[in-house]
Amino acid sequence: MPKSKIIIRFSAFLFLITLSSSFGEVGEPCAKVAGLVGTANYNEGYSIDNGQKLNQGSQIQTGLNSRLRLILRDESIIEIGDNTQLILSGCDSTQNIDKINLEIEFGILRARVSKDFKNQKREFNIKTSTSDLAVKGTEFYVIRQQETSGQVAERIAVSEGRVEVKSLFEESNTTLLEKGNEVRFEGKIENSRGKVKVESNGSPQLSSFTSSEQEELEDYFQVDYGTSSETEEESNRELDSKIIDQKDESDESGIDFQHEDAFIDNEDAIKSEHYVRRAILSTIVNTTGKFEFNRVYLNHLMGFSAIYQQKNGPIKFTKYTSGMQGLSVGYVTGKGHAFELGLEASSVSNLFAGYRYIWRPETFSMWPFAGVGIGTEISSLRLSQGPTEAENYGRLGGMKQMGFGTLGVLIPVVEVGIKAEIRANFYGLDRMVLSQGLGLILFL
Repeated sequence: MPKSKIIIRFSAFLFLITLSSSFGEVGEPCAKVAGLVGTANYNEGYSIDNGQKLNQGSQIQTGLNSRLRLILRDESIIEIGDNTQLILSGCDSTQNIDKINLEIEFGILRARVSKDFKNQKREFNIKTSTSDLAVKGTEFYVIRQQETSGQVAERIAVSEGRVEVKSLFEESNTTLLEKGNEVRFEGKIENSRGKVKVESNGSPQLSSFTSSEQEELEDYFQVDYGTSSETEEESNRELDSKIIDQKDESDESGIDFQHEDAFIDNEDAIKSEHYVRRAILSTIVNTTGKFEFNRVYLNHLMGFSAIYQQKNGPIKFTKYTSGMQGLSVGYVTGKGHAFELGLEASSVSNLFAGYRYIWRPETFSMWPFAGVGIGTEISSLRLSQGPTEAENYGRLGGMKQMGFGTLGVLIPVVEVGIKAEIRANFYGLDRMVLSQGLGLILFL
């Protein structure tokens, strides 16, 4: 990662600490679970419960014969069918524009898009690996099937409003679906060196979205989420009132966002503390707000080491301390399993390989971790010189291979995790090195 980006992200973290009054805006959930039948989980293993809040970046997977209803932060309603994978990839609000971005990997969903949220302009988009859907205010369905062989079948059907569809199967054209229409794409996709190659089975199939087809899909999503009939009727009335009409509504503030004179002057904006704080916070959320796993990280630790050394020659026992710097690179899976290689430099330096597991409680902002590993002393590299007995350790046959255990806590903020860690290195029964310190984990 470029050095400039690391500096920007760390500066963003320091800035957030000074703006504790604004944490409510930064940490606002992306969606709330409003109903669940069957089973569903997120981020590869964490169970979803009714009433739970889900953050930006959550990867949702429903089980067999399951249904899940979400209310997004802009009050839109997403209903997810069984065996469906959906990612809440973006839920941002910047400069009077509310942006919602979803990604459907496979399965079926129904979307009911709300009116402009809090008098803000809005962008609502859904992506698949082969299509981009720009919602113009609507109720619609997305059905996507993909086989292991790469064969893909997509169907987008509109029951209210309009949806603009751009597909890799037909890159030259954009399809605008009106109420009562649907489009189907079929073909084969292949991922090669990070690029998606598509081969269409034919031209897109444009047709009417008939009333019988609509009733069939409505019946599919007509499930009992456990509410009373009176509550269900009230909920349905609220949902219907939030669906956007086909025509655009005028902004109540009277500001013409299409005219450049309506925007704040740059010099005035810089003088406005509130405007600057909101702009910086919005930039931080947009560029560094996703704290996800399944990626590479850099791990740094700085502190002190206490060395306890057993008998070697005439020296029966000694204890001394040294400054310590540790640096490693690793990869963490979506379930918190991390594997890393690194170097720890002190008066007893070592090269190590290790494993750690990071727990991620949903309702607690401190993540504990624990790990184990093996390594070997590098006698030619020393951060500082120890006493005479330390110099004699290797010459007198002291053990150089070691095993270690580590414990600590991680505080995740804007992709930079602040950690406190304690590590114990055991060189057989000859020597123990107890290290403790503070550091950063930077997720790339």
